[in-house]
Amino acid sequence: MSEGRQAFVDALLERCEPQSRADRIEFAMGRGQAVAIQGAVVILASIVIYCAAAFRGGLEFDSGEIVRGASPLAAASIMGLGAGTLLWIAGCVAYLRAAMEAESGLHR
Repeated sequence: MSEGRQAFVDALLERCEPQSRADRIEFAMGRGQAVAIQGAVVILASIVIYCAAAFRGGLEFDSGEIVRGASPLAAASIMGLGAGTLLWIAGCVAYLRAAMEAESGLHR
C-alpha cells in the first residue's frame, strides 16, 4: 500500500475509533439508539405486513390459521414482530447501559 493511502487509512481509523471515555460512551449510546430505532421500524413493517395478510384473507381470516400454517405471510409477520421486539429491547438495554456508565462517571 502506498504511503498516501496508508496515511489516509490511519487517519480514517483514528477518526472512527473512539479515543476517550466520553467518546466511547457517546458511540455506545448512538449505537443503542440506532438499534432501537431499527427494531421499531421492523415492528412497524411487520404490523403492516400482518394487516395486509389479514385483509387479503377477507372476512374469513382467523388468527388460528397462522398456527396451522395456512397463511405463511401472517406467520412471517409474527416472526418479524418477535425479531423487531428483540432488536428494540437490545437497543434500549445498550443505550441505558451507556447512559448509566456516563452517569457513574459524573459522580467520580
